Amino acid sequence: VCSGLWFRPTGLVTTVDYLDYETKTSYLMNVSATDQSPPFHRGYCTVYVTLLNELDEAVAFLSAGYEASLKENIATGTEVVQVKAQSADNLNQLSYRFDPDTSPAALALFKIDSVT
Repeated sequence: VCSGLWFRPTGLVTTVDYLDYETKTSYLMNVSATDQSPPFHRGYCTVYVTLLNELDEAVAFLSAGYEASLKENIATGTEVVQVKAQSADNLNQLSYRFDPDTSPAALALFKIDSVT
């Protein structure tokens, strides 16, 4: 129960702590309002808040490193290794690319499928 002495009762609902979509995606609150004169009439409503997911979780590879051994003179298009990453946000599909620091020699010989 809040006293009007400390704040004006406006009915404004605000957050008092951090909201995290990965912990809970929605909240249901029951609200009542009471007039201040006898016989004290009361009304009720519900407030339903749905959280929208933000891209706030890091992308992580399932392995810290991948390794492959290839024979020289293998056919062009030979599959070498499939890297796999995931994000706790699960908002959309990840895309893959070689880091800009990858050597030009490696970039001339290998390609990566950006969406698999």
